[in-house]
Amino acid sequence: PLSHVFERMVTYSYMAAGATIYYPEHAGVLMRDLREAKPHYFAAVPRVLEKFYAGITAAAARRPPWVRRIMAWAIGLGNAYKTGRTFPPAYWIQLALADFLVFRYWRRALGGQVKGIMAGAAALRPQLGRLFSAARIHVREGYGLTESSPVVAFNRFEPGGRFGTVGIPIPGVEVNIAITGENEEGEIWVRGPGVMMGYYNRPEETRQTIDTDGWLHTGDVGKFVHKRFLQITDRQKDLFKVSGGRYVAPQSVEKALMESPYIENCLVAGADRPFVSALILPDFEQLEAWCAKNNIHWTAPQFMALHPKVNRFIQQEVERYSEQLPPYQRVKKCILLHEPWTELSGHLTPTLKLRRSLILRQYEKELAELYKEGK
Repeated sequence: PLSHVFERMVTYSYMAAGATIYYPEHAGVLMRDLREAKPHYFAAVPRVLEKFYAGITAAAARRPPWVRRIMAWAIGLGNAYKTGRTFPPAYWIQLALADFLVFRYWRRALGGQVKGIMAGAAALRPQLGRLFSAARIHVREGYGLTESSPVVAFNRFEPGGRFGTVGIPIPGVEVNIAITGENEEGEIWVRGPGVMMGYYNRPEETRQTIDTDGWLHTGDVGKFVHKRFLQITDRQKDLFKVSGGRYVAPQSVEKALMESPYIENCLVAGADRPFVSALILPDFEQLEAWCAKNNIHWTAPQFMALHPKVNRFIQQEVERYSEQLPPYQRVKKCILLHEPWTELSGHLTPTLKLRRSLILRQYEKELAELYKEGK
């Protein structure tokens, strides 16, 4: 939304550069407007890119088997892509072929002239950053807060960025990690000329947020990787302890699960519980294609979310994509839902982040029953 500080900063940057700015009529016609405007750059929250990718894979699932195999091969090549990495000539030859067969059509769907996409306001799945960049749709993730005006760090479009990070702090901005947890993680503190003077008429809140040395306590948890690249791991207020005493970063777990093409959205729960669980919204388009291949009669989503075979399959996907996580963070059980989470329903913020407390309250009984069964 135009009132969001990220969009304001991007708009001012376009104005300063003398660029022409196009505004989509509304989210429902975004792809149409991208094809019409043929932008060189645009800013987006990660959910927009996730939906674009989901649309691509859903369309491929309806095509003949040989098309699906080519698409899977091209995506596999893209997932292996890393900026600055030296690949053997055979990889680049294959990537050029994948570009001719698959990726050029992705670029055409975005207008055909996209040089770069700035992603912010929520966490971008590293897999998507790698895949789109391999397809010459260069995605770069940044980080900031309203209180820091907003940019703190970002990945440059020049070679050398790191997927899964928000890049290098911008000139003039200091970033400090108040290490309190494992793996050199801790709350991110920021100091610099972009930090706000304070909250209007809220001196006590200001004192709690900005210390006497001028450090803004962001409430975000992160660490430096590869020496100077900032990686955000979660929000401090979202971290929770399982009953075994270990801290779980739910956003990291959610990002891992949403690597599955069959999971559209999810929320990880388990505070003070014996194990981690999840509320999962399947991607019903992808799921319908899977059901067709596995001779499962398809009905309405509310019935498919209760289907035993569908539940077993999604649980297998959860286990598969949880393997990369520490054992105490792996999702042991999940609940499938059918009603989408949207901004209109109140489940998502205007930048499409989860309203965690509201969702957890709504499904409190179902989660209680899940843990009762898990004893």
